[in-house]
Amino acid sequence: MPDQIRPPQVANTEDPFEVLRASKDFFLRRLWEIVSKAGVGKQSLLAAFGREVGDAYDQLASASPRDDF
Repeated sequence: MPDQIRPPQVANTEDPFEVLRASKDFFLRRLWEIVSKAGVGKQSLLAAFGREVGDAYDQLASASPRDDF
């Protein structure tokens, strides 16, 4: 795996909320790294981008409940 990517650690894998939260954190961390390596160095831009992507992630995740997640 590139950069030794490790999947998120979830204490209680039966709790869909915890799995979703850990997945979002992992996704945003990796995206932050990628955008930083692409040359965006201004912290305020990275933070704004992270907030917007995080909000979009939340909207997509809550768009339709997934009982079988």
